Amino acid sequence: MVQKRKASERLSKNKKKKISGTKSVKTAEIQEKPEKSFSEKKCRTWFNLYCKQDDPEEIGPEGIEKFCYDLNIGLESKEILIIAYFMDALQMGYFEYDEWLKGMKKMGTDSLDKLKQKLPELGNYLQDPVFFKNLYKYSYNFAKIDNQKYIDLEVAIGLWNILLNEENCPIIHSFIEFLNVKQSVKVINKDQWSNFLEFSHNIPSDLNTYDDAGAWPVLFDEYILYLKERQQQ
Repeated sequence: MVQKRKASERLSKNKKKKISGTKSVKTAEIQEKPEKSFSEKKCRTWFNLYCKQDDPEEIGPEGIEKFCYDLNIGLESKEILIIAYFMDALQMGYFEYDEWLKGMKKMGTDSLDKLKQKLPELGNYLQDPVFFKNLYKYSYNFAKIDNQKYIDLEVAIGLWNILLNEENCPIIHSFIEFLNVKQSVKVINKDQWSNFLEFSHNIPSDLNTYDDAGAWPVLFDEYILYLKERQQQ
């Protein structure tokens, strides 16, 4: 999930602020105390392996690709998304040093080997409903580029494939199929992203009873129509 930011729209490091309110989220998982053996010096040396040559305070797309390679995880994996969440990273494809230090302290990992040992535990966090809900909310803002009010469809589908499956979202495969068929859909806005999970669990078994005058985004009404047409074929 490495995404290049627009150079002309990059925010000043001194002005970067979280707009979503994600930082105020407090769960047991992200309030862990760092291990007593945690070394900020070691953590900084580790960060320096991936940072940009022209900006020692930031890791860019190439550095994150190397970081994932060293961890033996994919760029589009749940692990790298969860790591970014622990860091409270502002934008996909970029880690600032202060974000890196914050996240590694939470996880108690100041080296590659320690983080590798932590990876199986990270996946288990998705089983916690509160953690999962917060991660889902965070992912949308993480994927946005600067002040855009949407994320590209390709990026949204990539995130859904990381976060969702038929157990936590029964319609995920058919909804993505619908989006691919409906070629006019190019982006997903915050309202669509935020309501998707609840919508997926509230579709009536009899589609004819679906209330298209309800408060769901229009895209969801069109999905129901797509299902009805498919049933009639």
